[in-house]
Amino acid sequence: MRTVHNKSVIYILLLMIGAIIASCDKLDKNGDLDGAWQLTSLQRSEDETVVADKNSRIYYYFKLDLMELREVSDTMYYLARFQHIGDSLIIGPVYQSPFDSLVAISAVNEKFGIDDGRMHIINLTHSSLILENKRYKITFRKF
Repeated sequence: MRTVHNKSVIYILLLMIGAIIASCDKLDKNGDLDGAWQLTSLQRSEDETVVADKNSRIYYYFKLDLMELREVSDTMYYLARFQHIGDSLIIGPVYQSPFDSLVAISAVNEKFGIDDGRMHIINLTHSSLILENKRYKITFRKF
């Protein structure tokens, strides 16, 4: 009788540990993309003019399905949902914070290089990222 009771306690403990582990499902799902990225070069595709560089202090942050765009010298920042599908990033509605106002993607176009909400991933490693769209080529380093 005592052995049956001990086995029941062990099964309940294992079940509880399994439930706790399963509830922690907010792990990185974007592989090397997740984390903080410092923009090192924002270049126009048409004439290869460099619009911004690392001294601009522009950062992209990716976690789960949320991205943040921030220029360190500005109190405003932008949040957007995104999908990482293969070699593409598809960026959804953009919100300006801290007031959470919906803004057009064009509001982040020139400063952050997001053109129409679709970005092609040219290169992605644990330390470097290169994105490209119709108007810009954007190079980052992991921060």
